[in-house]
Parts: sequence; structure tokens; C-alpha cells
Amino acid sequence: MKTQLTPAVLLAHAFFFLSNPILGTTIRVPADSSTIQAAINGSVDGDTVLVAPGTYTEGDIELLGKEVVVVSEAGAALTTIDAEGENLYGFYAHQGEGQGTVIKGFRIVNASSAGISLDSGSPKVQDCIIENNTRGLFLQSTDGIIEGCIIRNNSSGGGIHSRSGTADAIVRNCLLARNYSNLEGGGIYITNSQSPTFINCTIVSNEARTRGGGVFAFNGWPIRMRNCILWGNVAPEDPGITAESSDITYSNIQDGWTGTGNINTNPVFVNRYTEDYHLHSISPCIDKGDPEDDFSHEPQPNGGRINMGAYGNTSEAASFVLETVIIQYFAEPTCGPETTVTIEGLYLGTDGMAMAGGQIIPANDILQWTDTLIQFTAPTDWIGSGSPIVVSTSLGTDSIPGEFQYPPTVQYVSGEVSGVWTKDCPGIYVLTSDIVIPEGQSLVIEPGVQVLVNTDSIYSASFQVLGTLIAEGAATDSILFSTLPYQRRPGAWDGIVLESGNSNSNVQMKYCIVEFAETGITAEHDNIVIENSIIRNNENYGVAWVGVVSDASGIIRQCTIKENQGWGVLCEAVCYDNNGYASPTIEGNYIENNDQGGINIRAIGGNPSSWNGFFPEDYAYAEPVILNNVIRYNDGLAISSYANGDITEGNFTIHKSWAYANPRIENNVIFNNAASFKAEAPWGTFFTPWLSHTSPLLINNTFYNNGLTAITSGDSATVAIANSIFWGDGTPGIEYYGGGQTFITNSNFPELQEGAGNISAAPLFFEPANNDFRLLASSPCIDAGDNEAANENTDITGAPRISDGNGDGNSSVDMGAYEYHLPQVIMQPVASPEACEGEDVLLSTSAEGDGLGYQWQKGGQDIPGATAEQLTLSNVQTGDSGAYTCVVTDELGGSVQTEAAELTVHPLSNVSVQIEASATSTCQGEEVIFTAIPINGGASPVFQWLLDGEPAGENSPTLYLAPEQGDHEVECTLLSSAGCTLNNPAMSNTLAFTVNPLPEVTLSLPDTIDGSTGLVELTGGFPTGGVYSGPGVSQSGSIFFFDPATAGGGTQAISYNYTDENGCSATATAELLVGLKNHEASLQSVVFPNPSSGRFYLRADQPIKGWVITVFSLQGSKLWEGTWRTGGEKVLNLHGYPKGTYLLQVADGKRAYTRKLIIQ
Repeated sequence: MKTQLTPAVLLAHAFFFLSNPILGTTIRVPADSSTIQAAINGSVDGDTVLVAPGTYTEGDIELLGKEVVVVSEAGAALTTIDAEGENLYGFYAHQGEGQGTVIKGFRIVNASSAGISLDSGSPKVQDCIIENNTRGLFLQSTDGIIEGCIIRNNSSGGGIHSRSGTADAIVRNCLLARNYSNLEGGGIYITNSQSPTFINCTIVSNEARTRGGGVFAFNGWPIRMRNCILWGNVAPEDPGITAESSDITYSNIQDGWTGTGNINTNPVFVNRYTEDYHLHSISPCIDKGDPEDDFSHEPQPNGGRINMGAYGNTSEAASFVLETVIIQYFAEPTCGPETTVTIEGLYLGTDGMAMAGGQIIPANDILQWTDTLIQFTAPTDWIGSGSPIVVSTSLGTDSIPGEFQYPPTVQYVSGEVSGVWTKDCPGIYVLTSDIVIPEGQSLVIEPGVQVLVNTDSIYSASFQVLGTLIAEGAATDSILFSTLPYQRRPGAWDGIVLESGNSNSNVQMKYCIVEFAETGITAEHDNIVIENSIIRNNENYGVAWVGVVSDASGIIRQCTIKENQGWGVLCEAVCYDNNGYASPTIEGNYIENNDQGGINIRAIGGNPSSWNGFFPEDYAYAEPVILNNVIRYNDGLAISSYANGDITEGNFTIHKSWAYANPRIENNVIFNNAASFKAEAPWGTFFTPWLSHTSPLLINNTFYNNGLTAITSGDSATVAIANSIFWGDGTPGIEYYGGGQTFITNSNFPELQEGAGNISAAPLFFEPANNDFRLLASSPCIDAGDNEAANENTDITGAPRISDGNGDGNSSVDMGAYEYHLPQVIMQPVASPEACEGEDVLLSTSAEGDGLGYQWQKGGQDIPGATAEQLTLSNVQTGDSGAYTCVVTDELGGSVQTEAAELTVHPLSNVSVQIEASATSTCQGEEVIFTAIPINGGASPVFQWLLDGEPAGENSPTLYLAPEQGDHEVECTLLSSAGCTLNNPAMSNTLAFTVNPLPEVTLSLPDTIDGSTGLVELTGGFPTGGVYSGPGVSQSGSIFFFDPATAGGGTQAISYNYTDENGCSATATAELLVGLKNHEASLQSVVFPNPSSGRFYLRADQPIKGWVITVFSLQGSKLWEGTWRTGGEKVLNLHGYPKGTYLLQVADGKRAYTRKLIIQ
């Protein structure tokens, strides 16, 4: 069991200098001196430089040969020296410093050569963390002592580089982990002398590109090592040690090494996946060091012998306690419901419990359980990435690290591949060797798939594409091309290689992440589209378009290419035995934070490999289109354009290899790079002066703060620049050498350049400090370009390229990547709005532009607070009439004014209506006419008449009524159609009128009058005082007579009309029959029923003596005749006669009686 560092231990480390009898002065940083170097400069032998916690951005700190102690107050974890990649070293001791010179308790990062360099003398380096530098330590001609240090994650020169004169140096109790060398010796590189002596060091997981992953000793120089552990180091050849001779004893060397006390067994670190390299309590390295070495600092109880490794003879050495220790495990890849997991461990015991993904494995799923092995089956979805597998027994508990190692849904791939790779299962595809998509085959990779290289299986695998690759992820579900997480470093695998030679090859990559390769993507043919992807942390290039006797074109757009150790993008054409073309479109990308630069364009004319002298020329054309990119924060040039032709003498003639690097670079924003743009075309030898050509075309680019040289044109380079801006701190200018030329037009430089349309004036960017290089509306660069020079129709944002940016009526292209557009009003206010007093008026406009603001005006004067797209005028009055406009201003200072809205506010007017009637008193049944007279009713007024409060009539100014008798009231409601009215709708006056009843008139007349009778007075009308009328009616004074002779025979209608005191009249009508002469004295009889359907009964009140019964028509024609001989009743059957009125005469020869008969 390891002992953790206690506060007391840390304090002892931090104040090391207090335990030494140093009588010198303590200089505190930054309290007494602002920098460490200044403190050393002011020190003398015996002084102490005490550094407070923090990060110090200084490097190449020299000890100046002084015996001083430079120590941190709080230890390496809290005190960092950051060389920022600009300094060779963090600390540099090269003036013979002695043993009294001490560097203690610092973290040193980002040194371009080595974190610490000891070049002569014998200083000490103690308790430091040296990481993320090119090399960790550089040792030469020194017998210094390095102890208690962690040297890790150094990028290309390995952990320790030891040259001549270091045979007496000592490296003790140090950890060297995950360092990388791009040649030999990932952990330690030794050359030109015997090595330092390495005592109790742990050298793990280091990697070399060629050989000697752990240790490399050059040209037979021996390696000296004792009590050390070398494990898990990687290289194609000799992953552990490359050495012809050695003195290695009591050490644990993977794969074995000859020497006293050496072993070859898993060291059982506490957790190498989390970089905890303390020894577990059951490690075979415990008590296995040199028995002659001191072990007194190891905690009790111990075995009385020093441990191997970096923590031997320290308070953090392990002690022996029985507990479960998992050494390794393996989950059989499967997409089925069950997965078999095998765990190998130490002291597992035979009892206990296993868990996977937080779930207890049932006993019946345990396949094996021995002292050193457990195997079980579990549902596949229990054992996902990051889900620990836990084993617990009576001897203790241990778990497999939660970090992804080999989840059960991995599929291992090698060789030829095709088909579909899916996310759901397996989801993760691990390359155990090179893979290739063959010609004619295709591979589709679904969103969310991870393609990972296992560098434990193969040093540097590649993903080769000869056929078709469709790898299209999604914005929220990218496809990852990388290595296993714990193997990640730039250059860990070869990358994706889109090889040439197959015209049917097709590559489409979208939303992919490609990282930690030598070159992320190498493109060698023309049918390639890469979009919306991230290419990062690669060793050489992010993307390399390489046309070698082929056409490497295609498109890469909307990608982020960043943090690569070489260039972000390489575009290279090479001709050897045939022409080579590289002409990709590089569009809309972010190319940033790459170590060597942004984009490197190269055309190389190479020597033919088998030229027979009959084909005298070939050509290399590197002609990319570089469009709409943001190129920033790169440590080298933003863009380089280079061409180098060559010549070869053959048997019969001279072979010429022409090289042309002619990029078109347009609409790019290029800022804060270490250098700007360089074009070179070397003249070559006497025979090759014109074989190298580079003629870059730079159009509408914005360059800002890219060093003091805006353009470098060298040798035979010819650079054409148009419509561009070069600006920044200082005065960036143009550097020429060897005949380089530039042709500059319509561009802006701090120093005025020769050429048409060039200016020298501050470009007035919007916010350059925030990387916003849009032009202010007042910029002199607006409308200052040459329209003929612009190739693209849009600027970097997609806005139309040629516009009238200054509002002078002429459309001209701007300088720079951004085209300025005045705000564009897309909705004008209503031209002639009208409103009534008291109403609210809404005026609206809308416009297009950046960061728009609005200011409404009336009559050219600002309306306070009216600063939105809409203006609401509340409760307007006639005084609010006038011309309203809106001034639209963008955040760049440009403004336009809308068309005027001429508002008219109308005053309000009253609405009223008066009604009149044709009469106010009338008789029942008579019509009364009512007329409405509107005031301000408008063109289409609406009338609603009311009779006694209820709607009546139609929508009309006239109402016709003939109501029932009684008293009534009429009103009218007017709804005016006129605008701007009051009292709308309006109610009329009320008209009352009376409808009088008609008099009840009756008329009684005899049924029959003998036609021979003279004038008969008419007296049957009631009420009296009326007027009779009809045929035969005459008047004499107030008496009315009826003359049968005048009226004629038949039925006559007589009317009687009576008018009362209200002037209301009524008429009654009666009929009488002017018939035959009647003598009715004793011939009275009863006829019934009358009317009837044709059957009548006659009854007489006296004896019957042969009476004659005759039926006449009303005109006097005899229709039927019969005899009534006896008394009683007589039946008269007239069935079959038409309906109507007839005359019945009863006669006895002397007398006659006539009555009407009605058949119905």
C-alpha cells in the first residue's frame, strides 16, 4: 500500500532550502524581483531564489554559473515555467555550475528544445515536472544529479537526450512516461558517450518512431541502469531497449534483459491507465531491488530490501497487503445480447462478487472463478464504454479503469474493408493493421462511428481508400478517426490516404474528426469532397492535397483545420514521369493554430525515375482556389506559394520538369499569424532559369497583424494583388529578393504602393481587437476596388460582392474580404396613411443589414424614443399630420432613410338623423310613409327602423307601414359610413301615430224582389247615415231607392258605405234577387237544407192541392218542373246540376212563391 504525500512532506519539499545551512540572502519572486531571471542576475553564491506559486512566462532562464538554489514555495504542481514555444529551454545551465546550484519544485512546459538543459557543470534538478516540451532534459558534459522528477509527454525529442560527457551524471527516482521521439529513443536517447546512471527509475509507455521505444544507446555506447522498471514502451523495432552493451541489474525489463537480479513480469502498477505508477501492494517489483542499496526511507513494515521503480526508497513505496488486483481483462467483441468477459488477476480468491456496468453478475452466469481468473457472461449493454468492471472478494476489491479500453462492441478490422459501419453495434472499429477500401468497393460509415487505431497492435496504421468512402456524420454526431484514448499523440497513425490511380474513386466526408495522425487526410485524386469536419493535432499536415502524376483536386469546405504540428493544408503538385496537378478548392474553412503555417502551396519538378530521353518535358501545376477562409493564429506563414522546376540530362536531349504554383486567393481574412504571405520560385542553375513559376493572384483579401512583412516576393515570383487590405501593428510592407515582383492595384497598404487605385489610409475595421474586420461605413476602402478584378459574385459572408456601399449611385467592389452594404429597406411605410382624431396610428418598416438601429422622424426631426421598426402614434390629433420617415442605421455606421409616410389626421364630426311621417293618424289598413333625413351619413349609410322598439323595414331611408290599429312609435338608427365621426350610430327623433279601427257596417236586404215592383227604399244599412250604391240605386235627399226595373233581373249586389267621425269608412255588401212576380200569400214553404249538395226537402205549413214546382236559372230559363200533389214533405233531387244559385218557384195556378236554391 502506498503512502500519500502529507502536508508535512510537501512543506519539507517546498522549504528544502531551510534544511540546508545556507547563509545567503533569500530573494523572493515576484515580491523582491519581478522575474526569476532578474532574481538570479541579482544573486550571489549561496543565495536562494524563492518563487511564489503561479505561472511565469519566461524561458531560457540561465543560472550564470552561480551556486544558487532556485526553488518554488509550493512545489511543481502550483509553479509553472511556460516557455511559450518561443524559448529553447525553461532552465539553461551551461557555465559550469557546481553542486550548490539547485533547480527544485517547478513544472516546465512549452520549451522548443528542452525543458531543462544541463550543458557542463554538476547542478542538481529535484522534484520537477518536465512535460509538453520538445525534449524533456538535455544533458551534455555534465555530472549533475536529477532526482524525484516526472518527465512526461514531451513531443518529438524524447524524455532525456544524453550526449557526450555524461558518464558521471545520475538520474534517480524519476518517472519517464509517454514521451515520444520522431527518431529513436522515446524515453532515453544516449549518444557519443556512456550513459548517466539510472537508479530507481520507471520508464513506461514511451514511444519511438523507429526503434528503442524505452531506451536507445547509439553506436554501442552502454546503458547503465539499476532498480528500474521498463514496461509498455513502443517502437517498430526494439520497443524496450536498443543497446549493444549494457550494465543493467535488479530491474524489471519487459521481454527480458540479461543482468543480475533482472526480472520480466507485469510490474502491477496501481493504475497505468490513469498514470499512477506507484507499485501495487502485490507487485513483483517490491523488495526486488539491489540488496546493497539503502531502503531506509520506505515505510514499515517492509521486506528489508529496496523496491524497484521510481518510488523505491521513498515514503511512497508500496507495502504488502493482500487484496484483489486486476491485471488485465478481455471482453469478446459481439453485437449479440450476451458478452463473455475474462478477467486475469492476482489473489482473486474463490469467493466474492463480480459487477459489470453497475449490475451484479448472477452466479449462474459465472463460467470460471479461480484464484487468478474469473470469466462470466453479461448482457452486452451492461458493459459500455466507461463502465467499470468490479471484482470484490474477501481479499479486497479492485476494478478495471472506467476509461475506455476495449468495450465489448468493438470490431477489430484489418486488411480490405467494405460495406457499412454502423453506430449502434459495433459502433467502434479498431484498426489492428493497415486497412484499404479496394478499387470497385465502397465503405459507408454512419454518424457516430469511431474508427480508432490500436498502436499496441501496429505501430502506425493507415486508412487507405482506393474505392469509395462515404463517411457522413451529423452536426451532433460526428465520425471520429483517432487512436485509442490512452495512445493519443500527434503522429500516432498514418491518417486517411485517398490514393490516386482510380478514376471511379469517390470520397465524401462530412462532419468527421480526424486527429493524432502523421497527416490527417492525404488526397491524391480529384473526386473528393470534405465538409464540416475537424482535422486537428496531426504531426505533419492537417490535410495534404498531393498530385503526383495525377490530378489532386476536389473540395474542402466549412472545416476547421487546427493545432497541427506542420502546416494546416498542403497543396503539392509533383511531376516525375508524368504531369502532376493539385488544384483543390479550399473554401470557407478555419485554418488556425498550426505550428508551421496555414496553407503551403508547392509545385515540384522532380527527376524522372525511368526517363529514356524521348519525352523531354513534364509539368507540375499547383493551382488551388483559396476562397472565403479564415486563416489565423498560425505560428508560421499564413500562405506560402513555392515552385521549383528541375532539369535532367538524357541520352539524346534535356528533360525539363516545369513547376507552376499559381493559386487564386480570394475573399480570405488572414490575421494574427507569425508571418503573412510568401511567394518563391528559385532561379535554379544556369540551365533552369525559367522552369520555376509562381504567379499567385490575391484578390479581395484582408491581411491584418501578420508580422512586419505583408508580402515576400522572391526569385522569379510574380504576385498580383487587387482589392486587398494589408494592415496591422507597425507598417507591414513588401520584401523583394532575387527578382521577385508584385503588381498591385486598388489595394490599401500602410505605405502607398505603386499602382492604379492604391491608397494608404486606415481601413477603419469595425472591431479588429475582436477579430471583426468588416468595414465601417466611413472606410476609405468602400467602393474603392476594381470590379474587373473580382472573380467571385459574393464576399466571404455570401453577400453580393459589388454594391453601392457609399450611396453615391455607383456600384463598385470594396477592398478586403467583406463587402459593405448599406442597410436595405425591404418594407417601406404606408405612403399616405389617414386617421381620425383620437385613433392610434402604426407606421412600420423593416430592413436588412448588420446590427440595425431605427430612428423615426417627423418633418426631419427625431422623435424621442422612436427607435424600433414600428412607430405607434397614440390618440392622434390634427396637429400630428405631417411627413414621417425612418432613418435605418447599421452597426457599421451606414444609414438610409425610408420613403415618407404623409399622415393626414381628420377632425371628428357628428352624426344625426331626423325622421318625418306622411301622417300621424290613419285608419286601419292604410299605409304611412316615414322618411329619414341623415346628417353626415356618408356614402353608404345603414338605416335600422324601429316600430314600437322592434326592428322593422329594410336598410332604406324610407319606411312604408300599414300597422294594426292602436297607438305606435317609430324611430330610426343611422350607422354612418363616413369616417371620423362622433355619435355613430345615431338615434333619430321619435314619431307617434295612431291607427284608428274601421267602423262595423252591416246591410240587410230581402232575398228577392219582384221585378215588377217599383222603387223600393233601401233602409237595411247600419249604422245609419251611410251611402248605398249599386245597380238601380238612386238617392233623393238622404233617402236611397232601388229600382228593380233599372237593375234588371238576376242577382244584384248592393253596397252600403259608412264613414265615422275619424274619417274611417267601411262597406257592407248584400245581394238580392230580382225575379218573377210572386204572390206569396198562402204558398209559404220551408226549403232545407239550403245550400245543399243537390238534394232539398220542401215542407209546407198548409194543405197541398196540386202545386207546381219549377226550377229556373238566374236568367229565368226553366230547368225542371214537377208537381207537389199532397201535403207533408217533398224531395227535390237536383243531383248532377252544376254548383251555383238557382230559383225555385212554387205555384198553384193563382199564386206563386220564389226562393233561391244553392247547390255546392
